[in-house]
Amino acid sequence: MDPYGHLAPWLHKEYINKEGVEIRPTIAITKAHMHLPELEQSVKAGRLQVDGKVVISELGELAVTKFAVEPCWYLPGIAERFGIGTLLID
Repeated sequence: MDPYGHLAPWLHKEYINKEGVEIRPTIAITKAHMHLPELEQSVKAGRLQVDGKVVISELGELAVTKFAVEPCWYLPGIAERFGIGTLLID
């Protein structure tokens, strides 16, 4: 996996500016908070504990990392590297 995919515009700024080469990120990474009402109910019922890392509030908010990849990535290969399965939809 390309660990620098999201940094391409900064790492190759010289080429972009001086030579007019178009270099785009192949991956985007964003940290966010996600609120699911079902989890709020689970926290209030005591089935889910607020740990401050994953479950970050009494409202059941989660700390998440979102990422998006460009079509140039071979997703089955990435899934294999991470040891996760793939879901194929026909």
